[in-house]
Amino acid sequence: MINGALFKAEFKRSWVVVLIFSILAIGLAAFGLLTHWFYDQNDSNGFTTGTFVFLKVIIFHFGMPLLYTIYGFVIISSTLLKDIDKGYLASWLTTPLSRYKIFFTKIFVFLLGFVIISACLVISQMIFYGINTYDFSKGVGRLLLSDLALIVFGFFWLGIMWIIAASLPNNWSVWTVLIGLTLWFIVAYILGQGETLFGEGKLGKTLSYFRYFTILSLQKDSLSFVSEWVNGGDDGMWISMWRIVIPPIKAMDYAWQLPLMFVVGSACWSGSLLVLRNRSFNI
Repeated sequence: MINGALFKAEFKRSWVVVLIFSILAIGLAAFGLLTHWFYDQNDSNGFTTGTFVFLKVIIFHFGMPLLYTIYGFVIISSTLLKDIDKGYLASWLTTPLSRYKIFFTKIFVFLLGFVIISACLVISQMIFYGINTYDFSKGVGRLLLSDLALIVFGFFWLGIMWIIAASLPNNWSVWTVLIGLTLWFIVAYILGQGETLFGEGKLGKTLSYFRYFTILSLQKDSLSFVSEWVNGGDDGMWISMWRIVIPPIKAMDYAWQLPLMFVVGSACWSGSLLVLRNRSFNI
């Protein structure tokens, strides 16, 4: 299914990109995990409120989705669009290799890079989290579940990007659709936080419906928290304070969202093979 010579050629072109993005993923993990402490007296789960917000924004809802997107742009440009535009792909298609083997090898190299980048993120998270927490077991399960959701989301989104690039007839149309779609998802996601940004009034509730128009809403994490107002006593002196409360993980979110993203992502990768096998490259 994979041609060794083509694999070596493709990986030789992409290994520097994979290395750079792996280093960036490690940097994001370090930035998100070494700049906040992960345990205090108010939280028995190994996280503080500030840590939650920082991790959610820096890694899971901004940093890594953006990193995956840019990685997709770079690899699609260098291994598919450039090959079509410069005629390199036409040269490979004149060899005895089947179209299926050529394009499957390209997809394999693309996904291999994605796996390497994701592995660097998860491994570095475990290292930095262990360095910066009093008890490694507290919170690590939530972190790993969030990583799983992030990786499945990346597989899903990169599959969408790849099939778009495989289906459209020229580079201009590919970049127009990919950049436009990316910007729309980002804007819709920001507007979808209407109740957080503008309060629970009519405007905030109306804008919150935009969350249904972005795939970023499918990217879930287990780093949720709420605060509750409680009364506490110390030597007979009653005081009121905010306390961090870690709600239970919403299993139903993962029960349908992870399979949905995996199935749709797999369909996009498989569908792109069919598209490219039947596409004319003007050989």
